Amino acid sequence: LKHDFAEAFLQAGLNCPDDLCLEGEGVGPYLITTRAGKRCSSATAFLHPASDRSNLEILTNTTVTKVDIERGTAIGVTGLSSNQFIEIRARKEVLLCAGAVNSPQLLQLSGIGPGELLQAHGVQLVLEHPHVGRHLQDHLGISYFYRANRPTLNRTLRGWPGRIGAGIQYLLRRSGPLSLSVNQIGGLARSRAGIETSDTQLYCNPVSYQPAEGETRKLTLPDPYPGFIMGFNHCRPTSEGSIKICSTDPHTPPRITTNYLTTQQDLDGVVSMARLVGRIQDTKAIRDTLAEPPDLELTSMAEDDILNDFRQRSTTVYHPCGTCRMGADIQNAVVNADLKVFGIQGLRVVDASIFPNITSANTNAPTIMVAHEAARRILKHLDS
Repeated sequence: LKHDFAEAFLQAGLNCPDDLCLEGEGVGPYLITTRAGKRCSSATAFLHPASDRSNLEILTNTTVTKVDIERGTAIGVTGLSSNQFIEIRARKEVLLCAGAVNSPQLLQLSGIGPGELLQAHGVQLVLEHPHVGRHLQDHLGISYFYRANRPTLNRTLRGWPGRIGAGIQYLLRRSGPLSLSVNQIGGLARSRAGIETSDTQLYCNPVSYQPAEGETRKLTLPDPYPGFIMGFNHCRPTSEGSIKICSTDPHTPPRITTNYLTTQQDLDGVVSMARLVGRIQDTKAIRDTLAEPPDLELTSMAEDDILNDFRQRSTTVYHPCGTCRMGADIQNAVVNADLKVFGIQGLRVVDASIFPNITSANTNAPTIMVAHEAARRILKHLDS
């Protein structure tokens, strides 16, 4: 089906460059972070090779509960390690890398955040920092399901003969469907004429796994018929949410308010992006693969129906960011260009929470880039 997807993109008038990384806009096979057929996480790529260094100690089963601040300087952290209270003191700096949900939570628990919120939960205010936990952004996506008139990965991955064959192929060659991402082809596109940059991220999967109501999707149990998926997410949403502590207990999850679809721009975007998927599903390349008409005729569907369907079925793409955003000063941001927390010495935040706004595509590579740049700047500072 990958060939059919690519041909459909061309028939829909989309750009299909040879290298998605060079142009920043276009559709084609996705690049994925794998090595030798296995997922290559940032831990695999960077942490594990450094784990034997004499200047690195990794504590497992450990949760930081607070950044300790003394006279405006971060002096270390406190936490629990195997249910035992611990204190760790910093010789130079504390780097907070807990992610877009837990980094603002830890700052708030440490007395750095909106004063009214902290006082309401009995946290002693160390520094009024109004933007800690604000400006949460995320990508919200939806999938559309299609029945195919030819075999798809459903046949391979649903029955035991196919699963066993795929397993043998993976074990012997580190290849085949088990070595690939679910989202195999897609990219960035403009949903309508007249906009300056791409606003849509497209996904096409040669397998379908439509969950029953109230269930999560079951990747290991595809539909019992040939099927595939096309979908999208708004890659430049303008809606913003927040992260707020609910308690002084660090093990109590913070309140995550996403505020999805709270701007007219985002609502209009959903409609135009659904229309774009409709243009793709109406191409000859896709129509020739269908065993029956699509469930939704997206090019002619009423706007309200598109939005109602999106509200009911859309899900997070797990790209939260922006809750400790970088900017010029404390009146508009949490950290500066060197990722130092405004108003506190010896404290930096290094994760996706520092994004000034959400990146147009996946957040994995940009977050690794942030870590690389932070390391470079820290080393430069230490050498000076």
